[in-house]
Amino acid sequence: MRLSPTQCTLKALFAKSGNRCAFPGCDNTLIDAEGNCIGIICHIEAANPLGERFNERQSDLERRHIGNLLLLCHQHHIVTNNVEVYTVEKLKQMKLDHELKFESYGYQIDYEVLSKISSAMEQFWHKIKWLNTSEHQCPDLAMEIRSGASFLDLAKVIREHLNNLEGFCDSLKDSDDTLETEIITLLEKHNIDPTSLEHIPYYEKPFVNRNWETHCLAIPNFITSIRLNLDLIELKYLHLHLIVYPSDLDAKKRVKILKKQVEEYANCVSHRD
Repeated sequence: MRLSPTQCTLKALFAKSGNRCAFPGCDNTLIDAEGNCIGIICHIEAANPLGERFNERQSDLERRHIGNLLLLCHQHHIVTNNVEVYTVEKLKQMKLDHELKFESYGYQIDYEVLSKISSAMEQFWHKIKWLNTSEHQCPDLAMEIRSGASFLDLAKVIREHLNNLEGFCDSLKDSDDTLETEIITLLEKHNIDPTSLEHIPYYEKPFVNRNWETHCLAIPNFITSIRLNLDLIELKYLHLHLIVYPSDLDAKKRVKILKKQVEEYANCVSHRD
């Protein structure tokens, strides 16, 4: 099971980095002036079996140990994927040389503040779960709040709900399309001649093409826009995720799928009009 580096490990790793990429001769920063992490936390020996330089003899704890972690900029993270040139030994020497260079620099990332923020959010989500499951005003009708779900789990739920919503809209359209037939059937059932309706222009009949613009234009446009923006949100999230966890193969596969979908949207998606 893949384990994330602990806060203590990350604090020590950044403290030894000088806030610079460890690749020889590179001066790219890891944390920008606004406090954003723009570097990548790389595993010398991969955390996943299909990653570069994976060592099956390592434990999960060893894989997330500071000795197996290296801070690089995005460019040199890609460069060091060449396992023939950048062996385990070469990357470990690179790490050692870089950390010795900045040994007295002592760059610090404020993990005390980060820890307080994380703790506050954990308490908040605990409170939300308690309110939702134990203190809800109508417990039998409570709508579940998935406080422990991941971003990707929530995105999946939204897509499922969106598919259901589209199905409901299609049902309403089908109902409106059959309204005239149902009215004629009702009139005939009560011995009322429905032929008089034939002389009324279709645009004066409130049951012909009922809600046509809503069904055929507005709803499809809104649903397409929601799907597009959900894909964009997920793609941007995964981009940030892969900066921190560049060996996450599942995330890489999902990004590949999303990029293709967004390219197709960019090239051909249009408003119905």
